[in-house]
Amino acid sequence: MMRVNADPPEGWKVTADAPKLDQPFTPQAIRYGKVASETDGSAHSDFNEGNDPQSAARNARKADEDKRTDDPYDTYQGKQADMAAQGNLGTEAAQRYEDHAIVRMRARRTGNRAWVDANGNVIGEDGKSEMPEGYKTWQTKQVVEILDSGKNNNPSNHSSIMTNPMHAEKALAYDVAIGVNYLTLEEMNELRIEADWRFGEGLDKDHPNKKYSKYFFR
Repeated sequence: MMRVNADPPEGWKVTADAPKLDQPFTPQAIRYGKVASETDGSAHSDFNEGNDPQSAARNARKADEDKRTDDPYDTYQGKQADMAAQGNLGTEAAQRYEDHAIVRMRARRTGNRAWVDANGNVIGEDGKSEMPEGYKTWQTKQVVEILDSGKNNNPSNHSSIMTNPMHAEKALAYDVAIGVNYLTLEEMNELRIEADWRFGEGLDKDHPNKKYSKYFFR
């Protein structure tokens, strides 16, 4: 097995001297609303999500009558059990959004002027125009490739921690000493808009970060 990191020097120690939590607890990773349990022989963990394939983000409750035969997300068949749809409407929408951005950039790299106009807009991805000839077949192939490629994705430690509200309440609240939050609900909502460039149109026209939203409307 190839080593990724070198071994620490002999005798290396890390001092764990953080204050004790008010309410000690055993962490649990939650994935798609369920505790992520993994068992390997006699070892068991509720804090190991295993693989995190993109295909699992698809809506598990989508009715058959709502599925389309020409939609690669609806027809996709994963090669592993954990690639089956496990998400909901929101997680599928988020995954489609991410994949849409990848496909859009790949389309631009093709240099096909029938697919990309002079301003860099991908005609088959703008949601307003009919797909050019050959684009739908190419697009479906790209989506399937994206879903296939994620079969062995590993979730990050950060994402595992953030999936469970209990961690935020009992541990993360003490992680950074920022003091008491006095922001109003209006101010907090404004920060949320500012932090997500997709919603940039909701910012005032003279807001310094409004310019970043332009990327999502090309």
